[in-house]
Amino acid sequence: MKALLLRSMPSRRIVTALILATVLANVLALVSSVYSIHVMNRYLGNGVDATLLTLTIGAVIAIVAEYLLRSARLKVAEAVLGKNEADVTGSAFTTFASARLQTLEQLPAPQRREALGGLTSIQQFLTAGNLATVLDAPFALLFLAVLALLSPTLALISTIAIATLCTVIIFGQRSIREPTAQLSKLSARSGSLTNFLATSGETVRAFNCYDHLQRQWHESTGAVARVRQWLHARQNSIQQIGQSGGTVLSVAVYAIGAREVVHGHLDTGGLIGASILSARALAAVTRLAHLTEGFERARQALHHLSQLGRLPTEKQKGIVPVDIAGEIDIGDVALSYAGRPTPLFESVNAKVRAGGVLAVVGGNGSGKSSLLRLLAGLTEPDRGHIRVDNTDLRHVVPEWWRKQIIYLPQEPQFFDGTLKENLKVLSPQLADDALIDLCRSLDLAGFLNQSTEGLDMQIRNGGASLPVGVRRRLALVRALAGGGRIAILDEPTEGVDARGCQAIAQTLNNLVKRGCTVFVATREDFIIKAAEAVLDLNVKPVPQLVTARPEARKGHLGAVA
Repeated sequence: MKALLLRSMPSRRIVTALILATVLANVLALVSSVYSIHVMNRYLGNGVDATLLTLTIGAVIAIVAEYLLRSARLKVAEAVLGKNEADVTGSAFTTFASARLQTLEQLPAPQRREALGGLTSIQQFLTAGNLATVLDAPFALLFLAVLALLSPTLALISTIAIATLCTVIIFGQRSIREPTAQLSKLSARSGSLTNFLATSGETVRAFNCYDHLQRQWHESTGAVARVRQWLHARQNSIQQIGQSGGTVLSVAVYAIGAREVVHGHLDTGGLIGASILSARALAAVTRLAHLTEGFERARQALHHLSQLGRLPTEKQKGIVPVDIAGEIDIGDVALSYAGRPTPLFESVNAKVRAGGVLAVVGGNGSGKSSLLRLLAGLTEPDRGHIRVDNTDLRHVVPEWWRKQIIYLPQEPQFFDGTLKENLKVLSPQLADDALIDLCRSLDLAGFLNQSTEGLDMQIRNGGASLPVGVRRRLALVRALAGGGRIAILDEPTEGVDARGCQAIAQTLNNLVKRGCTVFVATREDFIIKAAEAVLDLNVKPVPQLVTARPEARKGHLGAVA
């Protein structure tokens, strides 16, 4: 546990300072018991006020010093653990943002969500208070040792009671580990249903889902409620055991200590001091025992994140060509997915000149989107190569390559933020007027004018509330804003109305006119007939490439029929 809390300490000096502050603070914590002993034995025995005043002033000074030491320790711990937390969360972000997509997507989505959700467990555990608890716990031995000097019997009883109580707490917390994991899974299922109810009102009503969803809702919420009630009952029991155990120990110390006083083995001041010391030792150890479950959750979360951290990342170094013409050579490319009995496609060969147009056709699941993801450098083929201007795409820096392309994915998504932030992510320096011109060129002026916020309108839930055709054209604006030379477009007109299709057709023609190389997965005849080459992925396993179609109008992609 201590290793988990101290793993990101920036220097030995800070660790040493924390430990030194802990030692001094816990030594000063002995003052309360020493003060009680001397007041009971010296002041009550002699009645000298000067003695009481001296003892009180000394105790107050010690208490203030202890408070200042503990406060300073907490501030240092907060700074250190703040950096620790930033490192952990930053590492998680880097893992998810820079891991090779092909490898990351092989992990089940629930596993990825669990790893990210585990950040909460880590953040809840890595606190200054928990670090202080870990540092203070060993000093329970100091309190018991001083107690043994006063009364070995009371020290033995306190040790046994504390050990027993901590064992009960630890085993009690372990007993709730599996139900806690079960509650997490049940809550995830309930959360999915809640999200569907919140976002899919049309489906619920149009397809009479009420009865079916009501059964699922009652089963889901009922199961969550039952497990949560059981957990609360068990946690309350553990808490009550801890409180009752402390009370029982206090009673035992006074009962046995009183006999020691009567038999002359201990004085009254020593009995009160012994009670304080046993309570201090109990508090230091039981606080640590209560952390064991949080520690286990944090350890598991770190384990999941570390597993993801071992995933191969996209390379950050490589070739960065000075200029790009845009010739693309696809040579003997093959791709397959785990669990699929046959390759998605293999031996794909196509050479597209700079400024050329290749249309990719095929039915659902034929591999159109997968091929375009290969071209975008998001995944890598099982075999073969993709070369840009005679340079293998695997050898260039991915960040550079993505600045050269105009990529429209099959399912465009946006992050939460303003529309402007989303559209300018590839080119933050782009002027608002230029961005608005791009929107107008794709017939989005009406959409922008519907909102008083314009480009400052807020996008939520990945843009799911936006109409499909609007979302698609906004994603194309985002891609065009980067000014790339190679367009990779997945079904650009899908879900788009007639006016939007006309605007997209004009945009494609403008791309061809300025010499962009265009790859487009499409079902639109006006694009297919105008392309210089057509790659048919319906032909398996080796797709058919048809080049130099007689009806192709080079330099012009036609118009919507």
